[in-house]
Amino acid sequence: MLVPYPYYPTAMRQFYLPTVGVWEGLGGTAEGAARAAEDSWPRVLEFLRNEL
Repeated sequence: MLVPYPYYPTAMRQFYLPTVGVWEGLGGTAEGAARAAEDSWPRVLEFLRNEL
């Protein structure tokens, strides 16, 4: 997911990709990811309203 959305758990900072058999890390902190999601979500919605 490139753009996180509000209320999605941000504590999970890595996930397993079974198709390639590797763990992928997201970096950053859960707090930072939550702030970024809160900030970016209204901008995503505005973009979609304007462009679709």
